Parts: sequence; structure tokens; C-alpha cells
Amino acid sequence: MVVAVMGGVRAYVQNLVLKYNSPLTLAAANILIQALTIVVSIFLFDTETSFELDCGIVVSLAGYALYTMQKTMGNKKKAPSKPDVEKGSIRTEEAPLLVGGTEPTKP
Repeated sequence: MVVAVMGGVRAYVQNLVLKYNSPLTLAAANILIQALTIVVSIFLFDTETSFELDCGIVVSLAGYALYTMQKTMGNKKKAPSKPDVEKGSIRTEEAPLLVGGTEPTKP
């Protein structure tokens, strides 16, 4: 019963991830989940590991870390510059109060 509930929670979370992110982010998150499941099971069941398994886990976690770092660094955008009425980068009709115009009257 617990497995069924956890499967439902995972499906719901995946839908949330797809709602706010790209499918590539979901795929990267699934790889992270698989790698962490392997790491937890190694410690939980006291499993002996091989060099190849250790390298695979390290490569998976490092790849996910690099993807996340690139994703967060790439999302930092410059703030849009404020329009300058004095220099004419905005029309005075759009901002009559900024250039000494009168306040529009209510009909």
C-alpha cells in the first residue's frame, strides 16, 4: 500500500515539474532519483560496490550538478532598464504626469 501511495505522489510531482519546467529537467531529476536510490540501497543493504559502479554514480551526480548549475546561471537575466522620459525613450502620452502634463479627467 505504501508503494502505491509513493508511486502516486511521484507521478503527481512529475506533473508539477512538467508544468513549471522543461521535459529535460524532468529527465535529469529522474536520473538523480535513480542514482540516489542506488546510493541509499548500498548503505541500507551493505552492498559491496565495484569501481565501475562508483564511477557511474559519481558521473551521474556530477552531471546533474552541472546541469543544475548551468540552468540556474542561465536564468539570471538583466533587469529591464527603466524608461527615461528626459531622453525621449518613452512617449509623453504614455506618462503625462512625469513631464508636467495634467491628470486625465474622469468621464
